[in-house]
Amino acid sequence: MAPVCTFETIEDQFNFGRYKGLSLADVLDINPSYLDWCVKHCSAILVVLFDYAVFQIKEVYPEFYMDKLFESARVRAIEHHQRGDWGEVPDPFAY
Repeated sequence: MAPVCTFETIEDQFNFGRYKGLSLADVLDINPSYLDWCVKHCSAILVVLFDYAVFQIKEVYPEFYMDKLFESARVRAIEHHQRGDWGEVPDPFAY
């Protein structure tokens, strides 16, 4: 079963990687491209960014750009998480 890191709000913390223990908001302040990289490229962990967290990002960090690949990978991660099928992390480039 692949580990899961969920963000329901921007105050939720990373539970892996170089920013483990820091909130999503802290990481967006320090290195906003890290979130983009995690959502699109993390293959060992499922990064789930729920809709309310995206709403907060758009409110607090309006300059943060979420392209179509980001949104597609984010939606697939949510679907994967909701199914409870955590055995294999979805590949954002597979579709």
